[in-house]
Amino acid sequence: MEQHLVKLIDEEDSGQREIQRGVRAFYVGHEHSNMSFLIRQQRDQDDDVYHFASNEIPRRQIKTGHDQLLMDALTLPEPALADELVQAYFTYVNPGYPIIDEDLFMTQYRNRDPADPPPVLLLQAILLIGAHVTRRKPDRDTLKEIFFRRTKYLFDNRVERNRDILVQTALLLTWHSDSADDDVAANAHFWVGVAARIATGLGMHRNPVSSRFVTRDRRMWRRVWFILIQFDVMVSLSYGRPQAM
Repeated sequence: MEQHLVKLIDEEDSGQREIQRGVRAFYVGHEHSNMSFLIRQQRDQDDDVYHFASNEIPRRQIKTGHDQLLMDALTLPEPALADELVQAYFTYVNPGYPIIDEDLFMTQYRNRDPADPPPVLLLQAILLIGAHVTRRKPDRDTLKEIFFRRTKYLFDNRVERNRDILVQTALLLTWHSDSADDDVAANAHFWVGVAARIATGLGMHRNPVSSRFVTRDRRMWRRVWFILIQFDVMVSLSYGRPQAM
């Protein structure tokens, strides 16, 4: 964080760079934070900008070698099954809770471009939810456990470095409770808390209208933030536990 702050202070055009796909947003905190004060001194402006373009998002951390757990987590089902589960998710879930930008994701998914694939973490999470809502199959419970294990492994091992995708994935994981674990560290209440911490760390709770986000990302942040609020309230009422926010 300190390196990003120093870079922002040193750059004369720190407030002019656009926050777009492939670039991280750096949240400097509320107006009373030390980081925000230093940035405003450098910019000589008293405005409502809390998000700045930071470094490029690092490439996904795909290790080499023979890590069997990683290889399993990166494994995808047969195309016919994958297509069915992805379609089930976008038919039954995403219209009501548009966590994912369907146009962007489906373009990546259909193009099969090795240079611009869909995020594997997000894809495994979508397959997990698709297994929950697709027509009943004899092996549906097995599929749910497989996709949950793969998604959680990728999440825990920081294979995906885009923090927006981490928030989206954590929200998707609220659909699944790990039957092999206790009902505390792998259920909807837990994952809403994870999503909330990452989202507030990114500054999703602040109005980005004055920041230089591209329109698509600004809309995505707004959708995801209000879905997170909905989930937080619903899950808190369901479990009888405090809200995360």
